[in-house]
Amino acid sequence: MSPFYLPTLGDANMVVGGLPEQRPDSAGAIGTMTLEMQQSVQK
Repeated sequence: MSPFYLPTLGDANMVVGGLPEQRPDSAGAIGTMTLEMQQSVQK
């Protein structure tokens, strides 16, 4: 399962690992997602 995106108001975004279901590697999943997002923006 991918990191869970929480709806927010305005232009803000929030990402939470381990929701809606717990996962033992939630911190690692967030770290991987962050690195992939940075690589995508740099292209």
